[in-house]
Amino acid sequence: MLKLSFLNRFLLLVSLLAIGCLEGYSQNDFDRPVLSNYTVSPSSVDISSGTQTLTLNITASDASGVVTPTSASSYLYFNSNYYNGSTWTLVSGDRYNGVYESILTLDSSSVPSGNYSIAERVYGDSRILVDIKPMDIDDTLITVVNSSNADFDRPTLSNYTVSPSTVDISSGTQTLTLNITASDASGVVTPTSAGPYLVLQLQLPQWFNLDPC
Repeated sequence: MLKLSFLNRFLLLVSLLAIGCLEGYSQNDFDRPVLSNYTVSPSSVDISSGTQTLTLNITASDASGVVTPTSASSYLYFNSNYYNGSTWTLVSGDRYNGVYESILTLDSSSVPSGNYSIAERVYGDSRILVDIKPMDIDDTLITVVNSSNADFDRPTLSNYTVSPSTVDISSGTQTLTLNITASDASGVVTPTSAGPYLVLQLQLPQWFNLDPC
């Protein structure tokens, strides 16, 4: 019977693990779909007196097929608010090469007049669902006209203080009191969910690695 030394057995085990990883990668498709022809229609809307609808289209093609996202959508971001369109729907072609559509509505309370960028959250591969902004597709600009009297100016914030500035929590709970002054000619709506928070950053050691084999 052939006996392997400890070193040979160790090298054999490493080789088998490496082959297993390579086989695992070869069975999965990590290539993103190819995205093109991103359009928004119409390119200009007047929302002064009512709701207007924007139709967004994008072409996605992939040899292994594209999974239509169930939560990803187009959106417009303004003043810390996201105005989301409908989820993408396949309107022509097939999952290998098709055109997807999203509907975004705006009204006089959404945004003031100006030029805006409509971003997109799109698509994933048939094996890996990805909800990201693709780097190879530029956002599309639209022009919005809004002559209504809607107020889009943020309140003026000042005099933010925290008291006390030092606490000792070694033996029990301590309380911090935070104050801020907010002023606005049209009034300030007191937020019901927003609040102050503290962020603790965790520093991982250099040897800590999450990469797969």
